[in-house]
Amino acid sequence: MDQNSINAAAQLLVEARRLHQGRPPLPEELQPKTIDDGHAIQDATVALLKQTVGGWKVGLDKDGIMSRAPIFKDVILANPANVAASSMPLLGIESEIAFRFLTDLPARGTDYSRAEVADAIEAFPAIELLNSRYAEPAKRSTLEKLADCITQGGIVCGRPRADWRAIDFSKVEVTLTVDGKEIARRTGSHPTGDPVPPVVALVNALCKTDGIKAGILVTAGTWTGVNYASPTSLAVAAFDGFEPVSVQFTA
Repeated sequence: MDQNSINAAAQLLVEARRLHQGRPPLPEELQPKTIDDGHAIQDATVALLKQTVGGWKVGLDKDGIMSRAPIFKDVILANPANVAASSMPLLGIESEIAFRFLTDLPARGTDYSRAEVADAIEAFPAIELLNSRYAEPAKRSTLEKLADCITQGGIVCGRPRADWRAIDFSKVEVTLTVDGKEIARRTGSHPTGDPVPPVVALVNALCKTDGIKAGILVTAGTWTGVNYASPTSLAVAAFDGFEPVSVQFTA
């Protein structure tokens, strides 16, 4: 995609954000054809919104290919959180172990190792909030969703653990309840089996240019799939070894 097309696609998605209205698919000529296109539309969206990026959503596919999306600072919420359902019409929720950088990792010419990244972060439980700028997000392609910041709508951040490396993530159980009903119970269910490699991949992508500053957080994949709440639901995610994290939606 050329820059004019990238900017035009981003403008349409920004308008949908500002109106809190789902839009039709992007016109064919403005749809991303590659992961790089999707990331470029995200970057143009950030520039148009003029909002501060406070974190990143990151994933690795089965071939180890990374995709990422910005998390805006104004939707990073403390636990417990209250969220107006009107601001988050999709009402999607994911249970996650997320990470926060405690020190800067500056740009450099060589990759950071897992150990270097682990030394720089703390872990905390989170509920990722999902929202879409499309009217029918389930019908949109993976690349269309990527352009829309991978349906990122916000994050509720629980209490961190600095000693998280003592945790065996393959044995961690998580329970997600909505309005007191158990929706999911999983053990060792991170998509890659370990939430740290996606963070390392993100670091080494970003540190080719800008680096990462202390305070930036990263979500690295849902442990309970994608679930949905109602406009007045209370959702609670409880991971072994961490305090529960919750969000109350209000009509």
